[in-house]
Amino acid sequence: MLCSSDSLRVENIPACTAAIVAGTISNLSASLFARFTDNTTGRVYVYDATSDGAGLVTVSISECFPVDHSFTLSIHLATDDELFTKVNVTIDGETGNEILFSFYEAYNSDGDNHPVSSATLKLAA
Repeated sequence: MLCSSDSLRVENIPACTAAIVAGTISNLSASLFARFTDNTTGRVYVYDATSDGAGLVTVSISECFPVDHSFTLSIHLATDDELFTKVNVTIDGETGNEILFSFYEAYNSDGDNHPVSSATLKLAA
């Protein structure tokens, strides 16, 4: 579902996710930055990311994010040190330069926090 001409609303993902597959870009085999902005607190998290030979973007995450906060994710080329220029990302056939979502707590059957190895972003219904 497209929220504005530049934003994609995706399904929420688990807060403790080791890698996020964030759609495809036209820059193949690129070094990237992923900028997560916590819209609730204003805190910004920046992680290294890469695109493969098909343009599929993967972001490796080293921490758990706050749950029930609204986040905006933008992808930037690693040469964009100031994080000014957002790269267009395609998810489920829709393209935008910002991805909107929240994180949720995932639990196993024992009620313990359950880290997830990978989450693929999908457009929200």
